[in-house]
Amino acid sequence: MSAILEIDDICCRYGSYNVLKEIKLSIKKGDFVSIIGPNGSGKSTLLKTITRFIRPVKGVVFIDNINAFKLTDKQFAKKVGFVSQNYHFNFDFTVEDIILMGRNPHLNLLEKEDLKDYKIIEDAMILTDTFKLKNKKITQLSGGEAQRVLIARALAQEPEILILDEPISHLDINYKFEILELLKNMNQKNKITIIIALHDINLASYYSKKIILLKEGSIFAAGEPEDIINNRNLKKVFDVDFDVAAHPITNKPYITFVPDISVINNKEPISDKNIIKIHVIGGGGQASFLMRNLHNKGYILTTGVLNIGDSDWKTAKQLNIKVVEEAPFAPISKARFVENLNLMRSSDLIILENIPFGHGNTANLEGLLRIM
Repeated sequence: MSAILEIDDICCRYGSYNVLKEIKLSIKKGDFVSIIGPNGSGKSTLLKTITRFIRPVKGVVFIDNINAFKLTDKQFAKKVGFVSQNYHFNFDFTVEDIILMGRNPHLNLLEKEDLKDYKIIEDAMILTDTFKLKNKKITQLSGGEAQRVLIARALAQEPEILILDEPISHLDINYKFEILELLKNMNQKNKITIIIALHDINLASYYSKKIILLKEGSIFAAGEPEDIINNRNLKKVFDVDFDVAAHPITNKPYITFVPDISVINNKEPISDKNIIKIHVIGGGGQASFLMRNLHNKGYILTTGVLNIGDSDWKTAKQLNIKVVEEAPFAPISKARFVENLNLMRSSDLIILENIPFGHGNTANLEGLLRIM
C-alpha cells in the first residue's frame, strides 16, 4: 500500500535552536501511528509541521504525493483533520454549531449547508456519541465530551488523515480509554489514518500499529510496538529503567517502572551482587515481576520446578534463567525434585513467592523444608 504521508528530511528551528533534525518518515493509508518521547523531544512540533502551523527550514511534507504547503487551505482541510492538545471557546456555540464548522472546507463563500452537510455531521455525531449533546453549549461539557466534539468536527471535514496532539493528557482514565477506543473504531471501520502524540507508552503500545520514538528532535526508532518498546530503547531515550514484558491478555509490550530497591529501603547496594545466587520458587506468574527485577539488577537466578507453559516458566525462558521444568500439567517427578533440590542447595538465597500449593507442586515446598 502506498504512503499517504511522506516526510522528507525536514528540519525545524525556533530561533537558533534546532527542534527537529532531518526527519524522514513514511505513513501508509490506514495506519494508526503513535508518536512518543520525553517532553521537548519534538512531538508537538512534528505534528504542527505536518499540519502546516510551522514551516520547516528544510525538507518537504507530502500528502498523497503533493507538497502540503502547495495545497490551498481548503484542499488541505479536506485531506487532514487536526485536534489540538488545548482548546478554548470564546463563544457559547452549541455542539451542533461547532461540528458544523467542519463542513467549511466544502462550502463556497456565503454558501449555506445543505441536507448532505447535515447528514455528514449527523454521522460524525453518531460515530463520536455526541448526537445527544448537539443542543448543549460547548462550555457546558466535560473534558471528555468536549474532546469528542472536536474529533467529530474534524470528522465532518471528511479527512483522510486525523492528527491529534496529546488529546487525552488532561482527561480522567475513563475518558482516555473512551477517546482511544473511538479512534481505534474510526481507524478500523472508516479506514482513517490516525497520527497521535501520546505520553502513555502502554496505551501507545496497545492501540498503535506503528510507533515513532523521538529523542532530542530526531527519530530514535520507528516500527511496530513489539520492535520499539524494549528496555534498550526506553533506557536510551527516557534514561529510566523499565521492565518490559508481553501483557498477559493483549500480548502487547507492557512497561513497568523498576525502582532501585536499595534506594527505596535507604540501604547501600549489595556488593559483589553478581556472585550472589538466588533460587526462586514461583508459579502461575506470581514470580515474574520479581525475577525480572532481580535479573535487571544483575543477580544470578535459578527457578523451579515449573511446568512448561507456565507464565513464570515463560519469563524464565525470556530472561535466559536456568529453570527446572516439568511436563505441562504434570506433578513434579522424582528426577525434577532432585534437580531442583540441588539448585536450592547451591544457592545463597531462596525466595518463596506467595503461591498456592497443591498436589502438582507440593514437592517444591517439601524440597525447601528438607534443606532448611
